[in-house]
Amino acid sequence: MIYFYNKKNDKLNPITMSHSSQIITADWSEAGNLETGDIKKKMSVTTLKGDSLLQNVDLNYEPKNINWAKQKTSDNKDNNVISII
Repeated sequence: MIYFYNKKNDKLNPITMSHSSQIITADWSEAGNLETGDIKKKMSVTTLKGDSLLQNVDLNYEPKNINWAKQKTSDNKDNNVISII
């Protein structure tokens, strides 16, 4: 179990993660989803309630920085996408 501090609502959020190694980068979305990256080149996305949206996705490289970003579609709607460096 990992506890993350959410600055937006000043609460500690306990989340059960599927990572078996050290988490080195993480970011919250505006919707309350948490994306995390670990030293074994894995990425996961979890809801605030602890439900997995993506679990242990293999990456080619160790993630140095992981962020939520907005992408405009052709009909001018914003889509949330994951940006990994």
